[in-house]
Amino acid sequence: HGTLYLVAVGVSQYQDAKHSLRFAAADAKAFHKAMVAQQGQRYLKVEHRLLADGTTRPTAANIKQALTLFKHAGPQDTVVLFLSGHGVYDGRDYYFLPYDAKAQRNQWQPDSVIKWDVLQEALQEANGRRVLLVDTCHAGSAINPRLIKDASDHEIIVLSATDTYSVAQELPELKHGVFTHALLKGLQGKADLMGDDNVIS
Repeated sequence: HGTLYLVAVGVSQYQDAKHSLRFAAADAKAFHKAMVAQQGQRYLKVEHRLLADGTTRPTAANIKQALTLFKHAGPQDTVVLFLSGHGVYDGRDYYFLPYDAKAQRNQWQPDSVIKWDVLQEALQEANGRRVLLVDTCHAGSAINPRLIKDASDHEIIVLSATDTYSVAQELPELKHGVFTHALLKGLQGKADLMGDDNVIS
């Protein structure tokens, strides 16, 4: 099954504390751990970057740097981008909010947020099977019909926690967001997302 190239991003603690979440970082860490454990199992090798509270800080610059990992993927490899945190839509663009996201006069400072286009292009330009997992509040603003079509046109598999009108949920009893909880169960063999006896492979 080749090499897995994984970038997992989880932002719970924001520089602007009012944005902070409970489980986004834990979600990214748990997903990252589950996928790295697939080395020698589903994948010959796992090349990975984890950006979350307590590890590499998930700043805008660090996330953009981590995405360059995908350039190494070959046709037989798998590329997975996992995002857990806040997603926002300003009427024009969708942004993923890194740790250091800054707003000024009701506008996001461009260099402090990650535009959806940057994420999509990192996947589009990668070789191999590409998978995008999005567990963000208001993810539906990004996972709209146009962007689904863009991803589909480039054969990118997209799994999102929300649709256009819903908000991703964090349930204390799960210790994870609902989406990631289900995903982790799937990786333990409770689900077969691809219909080929594998979850993501």
